[in-house]
Amino acid sequence: MMRPLAVMTLRLYPKAWRRRYAEEVRDLLDARPVRARTVADLAMGAFDAWINRRLIPGGSAMRVPTAVVLTIGSYILFNLWNPGIRHMPSLERTWSLALDNSSAATLGLAAVATFLFAVTPALAVLAFVPVLVSATTRKALREGLGVLVVTMALVIALPIWAIAYVYYGMAFSDLGFPIGPFGDAMTGGFFAPVIVALALGLRGVAARDPLLAPGVQRAGRMLGVAAALNVVAWVPILLLLVLGAPGASTRFMVAMLASVACSAAISALTIRAVTGSEPARSLVRI
Repeated sequence: MMRPLAVMTLRLYPKAWRRRYAEEVRDLLDARPVRARTVADLAMGAFDAWINRRLIPGGSAMRVPTAVVLTIGSYILFNLWNPGIRHMPSLERTWSLALDNSSAATLGLAAVATFLFAVTPALAVLAFVPVLVSATTRKALREGLGVLVVTMALVIALPIWAIAYVYYGMAFSDLGFPIGPFGDAMTGGFFAPVIVALALGLRGVAARDPLLAPGVQRAGRMLGVAAALNVVAWVPILLLLVLGAPGASTRFMVAMLASVACSAAISALTIRAVTGSEPARSLVRI
């Protein structure tokens, strides 16, 4: 019973590995007893082969679509927001201690972060404009892809509107959880990069047609700037965290640093996608 299962486990290996080693391993399985431990070892070997795929003769690095990585990153970022980042005692004590250390600097840093995070999604939404202008020319509409781009813009606009509504409501209108001045200042770091990543999806669709290249290039520049602003906006937040660090719990500090890293990674991947030579088929090598 174990022998057929072991042979089936070989199908889990990358194709390059199977071409090079499958027959040899089958011969070894035929020549010796096969136990549950053998199957487990083969399964672990398959995992290792995928991780180190580029080391296999004739193999290459595993490539994951950028959209998949951005989706996973956005999901992680939203989960970091709740509950660790909304720990009210840490938010209040951090803000209070930062004010005690330097009230003028604290208020200035919070204002800068709030402004940059607010500008980031607005700029991402404006990146729709050059793409749509290129897509709605008579020639683009006649060839069909223009209609697809306009349709995708409408589809992507729905989640962007929902996320932007929640963000601006929480940061400027006391919508939802009462997160306080420090929380208001950093809220955009959780929502802005996701909006930029969604806007990147429209550019990816439009980039498939050379006819839309002018609009795609302008949109790429705008999205690159938006993603960079998101990273820069975290700098004053980190400075505020340093000023009020004694008031923060360990859980809050860990959640904050992880949030900064995840938000910045989404922005970095977005910048990489808009500066790459093939944005429509942008891939992340693993």
